[in-house]
Amino acid sequence: MRTAFLVLTLASVLIAYDPVFVLDLKALVPYDMDKRQLNILNKDQSLIRSDKKKKLDVILERQDENIKNKYKEVVEAKQLKYSNTMKARFAAARDLIGE
Repeated sequence: MRTAFLVLTLASVLIAYDPVFVLDLKALVPYDMDKRQLNILNKDQSLIRSDKKKKLDVILERQDENIKNKYKEVVEAKQLKYSNTMKARFAAARDLIGE
């Protein structure tokens, strides 16, 4: 029972983790206009995640292919790191309850 709860909790956390990596794109873009738009987007706490993602995607579409690829690499690396961290926490929790 405890293991099932831990598995469901881990799955929920992994699925729910999907931030918009605005500052990572801002660090890569060379254009001041895009940097300003990303700065505004990052500070806007009233936007829901999906709307923020749509605006980020519009800015990303204007970028060169190498910037798009680098941004994709950065996002994938952060997601992988988070996934590995959650797996380690899950294993530690499982060991803690003795299963």
